[in-house]
Parts: sequence; structure tokens; C-alpha cells
Amino acid sequence: MLNATYDDIGFFGENTGKIKNLNVEVTFTGIKANRVGGLVANNYGTVENCSANANISNIQSDYAETGGFAGHNNGIIKNSSSSGSVSSK
Repeated sequence: MLNATYDDIGFFGENTGKIKNLNVEVTFTGIKANRVGGLVANNYGTVENCSANANISNIQSDYAETGGFAGHNNGIIKNSSSSGSVSSK
């Protein structure tokens, strides 16, 4: 569990490489962040064969990208899944 104020919150804050064959379970509550993702907050790389069981509560009231798997994706995600709950203001 993480209670914090940051820009990028996730199992990985940013990915510019390759994440493969990884399963994570995370809980981020009371987060105040611009980008929050269960596996990765900012994905610019490749994610393959991964899963995230994420329970996320982002209380950022301004611009915020929040997702159970990735907060922001500008890369490739394939054969991956997420479960859990996500809330954001």
C-alpha cells in the first residue's frame, strides 16, 4: 500500500524497454499523482504477457491519467490483462 503525492506511481514508474512475463498485485490508495498505473505509470516501451491485479484510488483533482494496468501508454501492450478496481477524481 502506498499513500503519496508524486508524478508517476506504478510498479514501474516509467518503461522505455521491455517488460515480459510478469504478474503483480498492487494497492495504491490516497494517491495524488498525474499518472498512476498498476503495472506502469508511463509506458513508452513494450509490455508482453503481463497481468496486474490493482486497487487504485487517485485523488488528484487536476489532470490525471489513471489505469489498472497503465496510467499512460504510448508504447505496445500485448497479451496482457488487469483486474481490480480503479477510482479517480
